[in-house]
Amino acid sequence: MGIDLKRAVTFYRQDPDSLRKLALGGVVGLVPVLGWAAILGVGVEVYRNVVQKGEEPLLPEPSEFGSILFRGLSAAAALVCYVVVFGFLYLLLSLPLAFLVFGAGLGGNHIGGQIWLSLVGLLVYLAFNIAAWMALARFAETLEVASCFQLLELAERVTAAGRNYLLVVMLWTLGSSTLAALSSLVPWNLPSLALVSFLGFPLFLSCVHALAQAVGEGCEVGLCDPLDWAPSAPADFSSTKSAGPTPRRPAPARGPKASTLVDRPSETVLTWSTDSDRPDSL
Repeated sequence: MGIDLKRAVTFYRQDPDSLRKLALGGVVGLVPVLGWAAILGVGVEVYRNVVQKGEEPLLPEPSEFGSILFRGLSAAAALVCYVVVFGFLYLLLSLPLAFLVFGAGLGGNHIGGQIWLSLVGLLVYLAFNIAAWMALARFAETLEVASCFQLLELAERVTAAGRNYLLVVMLWTLGSSTLAALSSLVPWNLPSLALVSFLGFPLFLSCVHALAQAVGEGCEVGLCDPLDWAPSAPADFSSTKSAGPTPRRPAPARGPKASTLVDRPSETVLTWSTDSDRPDSL
């Protein structure tokens, strides 16, 4: 099954309030850490909507900001580990090359050395996206941080998705790299960040929608949210309690009064227990 790129790029137009929500997402993206986590949370919601409903989903409402932020922080916690690993990989690959270029000089051709370093950075960034986007998809399906580190399963899903998944990764890699290059041309910091945030938010959502098309087909999104901290309902507790062994019924009291109550008709017992303290004459 291929990817409908037109659908991925235009799906948020189904929301009549899409312009306000996209503008709000651009503003939120200007906030470090928490804003970026909220953007991740919106991506998780979009992925789940595409997989669950199988139709053009609307953007999440701003009133759902609390749950969106919590899910985004959970996804960010897993992706930070990937950033650390691939950042260390970049250092291992770039430091020897940097020493050869700038230490030995390579005949003084520093421009060629910088190009090589840029290519190494681009390749490491591409490898990071291949791993991180599948981890994000897996988190969106399970809402469990531990699922982002099931490396063998993630590798199998990357192989199964094949070209469709690589197309999504390439679109994000090229799109984000182009935004970074454009922002570097803006002389002031705030307009540069605004350019990245307001254009990067719809780009991210479109790539998430394409990701759900590429790898989300046939997967089961959990209906029970592991991130829900609400206490269990009392009905569940009672049903669990009733599942245990049935308590023994206490033995009937001994004595003439008990035997008399048992031998009497039910009407006599009810009259005795409700009307008066004395038994009615028979």
